[in-house]
Amino acid sequence: MKPPEKEFHVAPMLDVSTIEFRYFIRLLTRRAFIWTEMVVAETLVYNAKNQEFDQIIFADDHDEVELNPTLRRYCGYWDEREFLKDLYPGKSFDYINPHPTICQIGTNDPEQAAFATRIVQKCGYDRIDLNAECPSDRVTGKREFGAALMKDQDSAVSVVKSIAETVKAIDQSTFCNGDSSGNFEHHTTKNKCLPISVKTRIGVDEHDTFEHIVRFIGQLVDAGC
Repeated sequence: MKPPEKEFHVAPMLDVSTIEFRYFIRLLTRRAFIWTEMVVAETLVYNAKNQEFDQIIFADDHDEVELNPTLRRYCGYWDEREFLKDLYPGKSFDYINPHPTICQIGTNDPEQAAFATRIVQKCGYDRIDLNAECPSDRVTGKREFGAALMKDQDSAVSVVKSIAETVKAIDQSTFCNGDSSGNFEHHTTKNKCLPISVKTRIGVDEHDTFEHIVRFIGQLVDAGC
């Protein structure tokens, strides 16, 4: 069996992994996987509702999700072709391909995760990741996600299941931009459209045993990672 190709990742960094930073890194490398800052799923839902959504449906029909500029901005996505086309109509430019890029979301709510997954797919990201490692009080405190998910494994599993079910439910051929090997061509292979991962720690507070992390990873894999 041929071993998988090694991947180089530029990890998500708060107040660093901005659109401008990722654009600069993409000028330096075409193959590195560049991560967004954490996108808070609740923010996407809130801004969708502010765009006169009477009801956000989290079922198997993606037509209710309109990818407006506000959601695109809060999801951290850029495609310079669209930006330059609007800024300089009629002119042509060398295109900087943003792929491969991974969007990391933060939530402990399965419905919010489902909605965020739809936005991530519509933006055209190559993978989606759930943040289960951020120790910030703003994340692990009142919101209870990030590293707090390592303590609340049931919530983590529920969120991953929701992401996986959403990916499966949507017509993948509408959204796929590439595969995980770096070949960014349109394709319809469903299980390669939006790979799911969870960025986690090896332990948190008193939950720092080898048995704990093995059990946690096993549950996440079974849920759809």
